[in-house]
Amino acid sequence: MSKIFSLHTYVGARFREAFGAPSTTMGRDDHWRLQGSPSQLPINVLLNGTRDIPALWVFDAHDLGDGVFSAAITNRDQVEDLIVEIQSRVQRADSPPTIPVDAP
Repeated sequence: MSKIFSLHTYVGARFREAFGAPSTTMGRDDHWRLQGSPSQLPINVLLNGTRDIPALWVFDAHDLGDGVFSAAITNRDQVEDLIVEIQSRVQRADSPPTIPVDAP
C-alpha cells in the first residue's frame, strides 16, 4: 500500500470514527453536516483533496470573522488536532455568535 493511499485511508477512517458516516459522498469526496442541535446552523465539513494530499474544508457560518477554514493534510500528526478543531466549532455553535474585536 502506498504511503499516499495510506494517508487518505487513515484520514477518512478517523473522520468516520469522530463524526460518523458522511452526510454525502461523491467519489472520494466526503461531506459531513454537523449540528450540535437541530436549531443551529450546520457546520459543513468537506474532506477531499488531490491524488497526493487529503484536503479539509470547514464552512462555519457561526464564525463571523472568517467562516472558512482549510488545511492540506500532509501527515497523520495533523488529524487529531483537526478533529478537535471541528468538534470545538460544533460546541461553540451552541453559544451566541461573537463579533471579532477588529471587525468593521
